[in-house]
Amino acid sequence: MRKKILFVVVAIVGIISFSLLLSYTTKKERPPLIEKVEDIPLLQAKGIRILGWNKEGEKSWRLEADFAEQFTNKVILNKVKIEFLNNEQLASRVEADIAIMDSSTSNLSLKDNIKLVSYVDKAELSTSKLNWIASEKKLYTKEKVILRRGDFVMEGQGLTANPDLTRVEIKEATTFIKVK
Repeated sequence: MRKKILFVVVAIVGIISFSLLLSYTTKKERPPLIEKVEDIPLLQAKGIRILGWNKEGEKSWRLEADFAEQFTNKVILNKVKIEFLNNEQLASRVEADIAIMDSSTSNLSLKDNIKLVSYVDKAELSTSKLNWIASEKKLYTKEKVILRRGDFVMEGQGLTANPDLTRVEIKEATTFIKVK
Protein backbone atom coordinates (compact mmCIF):
# COMPACT_ATOMS: atom_id res chain seq x y z
CA MET A 1 0.00 0.00 0.00
CA ARG A 2 2.81 2.39 0.88
CA LYS A 3 4.44 1.72 -2.48
CA LYS A 4 1.21 2.66 -4.29
CA ILE A 5 0.85 5.91 -2.29
CA LEU A 6 4.52 6.77 -2.86
CA PHE A 7 4.12 6.05 -6.59
CA VAL A 8 1.00 8.30 -6.83
CA VAL A 9 2.75 11.13 -4.92
CA VAL A 10 5.84 10.88 -7.15
CA ALA A 11 3.61 10.83 -10.25
CA ILE A 12 1.66 13.91 -9.09
CA VAL A 13 4.88 15.81 -8.24
CA GLY A 14 6.31 14.83 -11.64
CA ILE A 15 3.20 16.04 -13.51
CA ILE A 16 3.19 19.34 -11.59
CA SER A 17 6.92 19.83 -12.23
CA PHE A 18 6.51 19.05 -15.94
CA SER A 19 3.57 21.50 -16.19
CA LEU A 20 5.60 24.22 -14.48
CA LEU A 21 8.53 23.55 -16.80
CA LEU A 22 6.30 23.82 -19.89
CA SER A 23 4.73 26.99 -18.55
CA TYR A 24 8.17 28.54 -17.89
CA THR A 25 9.44 27.57 -21.35
CA THR A 26 6.32 28.96 -23.04
CA LYS A 27 6.61 32.26 -21.17
CA LYS A 28 10.32 32.46 -21.96
CA GLU A 29 9.70 32.01 -25.71
CA ARG A 30 7.10 34.81 -25.89
CA PRO A 31 8.48 38.18 -26.98
CA PRO A 32 8.58 40.78 -24.22
CA LEU A 33 5.54 43.03 -23.93
CA ILE A 34 7.75 46.09 -24.66
CA GLU A 35 8.40 44.84 -28.20
CA LYS A 36 4.67 44.63 -28.86
CA VAL A 37 4.10 48.14 -27.53
CA GLU A 38 6.96 49.38 -29.79
CA ASP A 39 4.87 48.51 -32.84
CA ILE A 40 1.95 50.67 -31.70
CA PRO A 41 2.30 54.36 -32.63
CA LEU A 42 2.27 56.80 -29.74
CA LEU A 43 1.01 59.54 -32.02
CA GLN A 44 -0.28 59.91 -35.58
CA ALA A 45 -0.59 63.24 -37.39
CA LYS A 46 -1.43 64.58 -40.86
CA GLY A 47 -0.08 67.72 -42.51
CA ILE A 48 3.17 68.02 -40.58
CA ARG A 49 5.30 71.20 -40.64
CA ILE A 50 8.44 71.55 -38.52
CA LEU A 51 11.05 74.32 -38.35
CA GLY A 52 14.64 73.85 -37.20
CA TRP A 53 16.89 76.55 -35.77
CA ASN A 54 20.67 76.90 -35.61
CA LYS A 55 22.75 78.10 -32.62
CA GLU A 56 22.51 81.71 -33.80
CA GLY A 57 18.70 81.58 -33.64
CA GLU A 58 18.20 81.51 -37.42
CA LYS A 59 15.94 79.10 -39.28
CA SER A 60 18.17 76.34 -40.67
CA TRP A 61 15.66 73.86 -42.10
CA ARG A 62 11.95 73.22 -42.74
CA LEU A 63 10.26 69.85 -42.95
CA GLU A 64 6.82 69.04 -44.36
CA ALA A 65 5.18 65.62 -44.50
CA ASP A 66 1.75 64.36 -45.47
CA PHE A 67 1.58 61.91 -42.54
CA ALA A 68 3.68 60.93 -39.51
CA GLU A 69 3.68 58.23 -36.84
CA GLN A 70 5.70 58.62 -33.66
CA PHE A 71 7.01 55.53 -31.89
CA THR A 72 9.18 55.22 -28.77
CA ASN A 73 12.52 55.62 -30.57
CA LYS A 74 11.62 56.89 -34.02
CA VAL A 75 9.25 58.93 -36.15
CA ILE A 76 8.16 57.66 -39.57
CA LEU A 77 7.16 60.37 -42.06
CA ASN A 78 5.45 59.85 -45.44
CA LYS A 79 5.79 62.07 -48.54
CA VAL A 80 8.50 64.25 -47.05
CA LYS A 81 9.94 67.58 -48.22
CA ILE A 82 12.92 69.07 -46.39
CA GLU A 83 14.32 72.50 -47.20
CA PHE A 84 17.83 73.32 -46.01
CA LEU A 85 18.40 77.02 -45.39
CA ASN A 86 21.60 79.07 -45.38
CA ASN A 87 21.26 82.50 -43.72
CA GLU A 88 17.51 81.80 -43.83
CA GLN A 89 17.68 81.55 -47.66
CA LEU A 90 16.63 78.37 -49.47
CA ALA A 91 19.81 76.41 -50.25
CA SER A 92 18.36 73.03 -51.25
CA ARG A 93 15.25 70.88 -51.14
CA VAL A 94 15.02 67.11 -50.84
CA GLU A 95 11.91 65.01 -51.38
CA ALA A 96 11.38 61.34 -50.49
CA ASP A 97 8.52 58.91 -50.11
CA ILE A 98 9.58 57.89 -46.58
CA ALA A 99 11.79 59.35 -43.85
CA ILE A 100 12.63 57.65 -40.57
CA MET A 101 13.94 59.97 -37.86
CA ASP A 102 15.86 58.61 -34.87
CA SER A 103 14.32 60.38 -31.86
CA SER A 104 17.56 60.49 -29.87
CA THR A 105 19.93 61.80 -32.61
CA SER A 106 17.58 63.52 -35.11
CA ASN A 107 19.34 61.55 -37.87
CA LEU A 108 17.15 60.85 -40.89
CA SER A 109 17.02 57.87 -43.21
CA LEU A 110 15.30 58.83 -46.46
CA LYS A 111 13.96 56.07 -48.70
CA ASP A 112 12.41 55.71 -52.14
CA ASN A 113 12.20 58.26 -54.97
CA ILE A 114 14.72 60.65 -53.47
CA LYS A 115 15.42 63.83 -55.37
CA LEU A 116 17.61 66.62 -53.97
CA VAL A 117 17.86 69.98 -55.75
CA SER A 118 20.53 72.55 -54.87
CA TYR A 119 19.53 76.16 -55.48
CA VAL A 120 23.06 77.31 -54.66
CA ASP A 121 24.86 75.10 -57.17
CA LYS A 122 22.00 74.29 -59.60
CA ALA A 123 22.73 70.59 -59.09
CA GLU A 124 20.31 67.65 -58.80
CA LEU A 125 20.87 64.35 -57.01
CA SER A 126 18.78 61.17 -57.36
CA THR A 127 19.12 57.97 -55.31
CA SER A 128 17.04 55.31 -53.53
CA LYS A 129 18.36 55.80 -49.96
CA LEU A 130 19.99 58.80 -48.30
CA ASN A 131 21.03 59.35 -44.68
CA TRP A 132 21.27 62.73 -42.95
CA ILE A 133 23.64 62.73 -39.96
CA ALA A 134 22.47 65.74 -37.96
CA SER A 135 25.61 66.14 -35.81
CA GLU A 136 27.85 66.26 -38.90
CA LYS A 137 25.35 68.09 -41.15
CA LYS A 138 26.24 65.66 -43.95
CA LEU A 139 24.39 63.40 -46.35
CA TYR A 140 25.55 59.80 -46.93
CA THR A 141 24.53 56.84 -49.05
CA LYS A 142 26.05 53.57 -50.24
CA GLU A 143 23.46 53.27 -53.01
CA LYS A 144 23.65 54.19 -56.70
CA VAL A 145 23.56 57.96 -57.24
CA ILE A 146 23.02 60.20 -60.25
CA LEU A 147 24.30 63.77 -59.96
CA ARG A 148 23.46 66.39 -62.57
CA ARG A 149 25.32 69.68 -62.54
CA GLY A 150 25.08 71.99 -65.52
CA ASP A 151 26.01 70.06 -68.67
CA PHE A 152 27.46 67.10 -66.74
CA VAL A 153 25.83 63.92 -65.46
CA MET A 154 27.80 61.69 -63.11
CA GLU A 155 26.76 58.23 -61.90
CA GLY A 156 28.35 56.25 -59.13
CA GLN A 157 27.99 54.11 -56.05
CA GLY A 158 28.09 55.83 -52.64
CA LEU A 159 28.18 59.50 -51.75
CA THR A 160 29.09 62.00 -49.04
CA ALA A 161 27.81 65.56 -49.51
CA ASN A 162 26.75 68.84 -47.95
CA PRO A 163 22.99 69.33 -48.12
CA ASP A 164 23.38 72.15 -50.70
CA LEU A 165 25.61 69.91 -52.90
CA THR A 166 28.45 72.45 -52.96
CA ARG A 167 30.78 69.67 -51.76
CA VAL A 168 30.13 66.19 -53.14
CA GLU A 169 32.27 63.05 -53.03
CA ILE A 170 31.05 60.11 -55.10
CA LYS A 171 32.83 56.99 -53.85
CA GLU A 172 32.84 54.88 -57.01
CA ALA A 173 32.14 57.18 -59.96
CA THR A 174 31.36 55.05 -63.00
CA THR A 175 29.99 57.37 -65.69
CA PHE A 176 30.65 60.97 -66.71
CA ILE A 177 28.47 62.38 -69.46
CA LYS A 178 28.57 65.85 -70.96
CA VAL A 179 25.07 66.74 -72.10
CA LYS A 180 24.81 69.16 -75.06
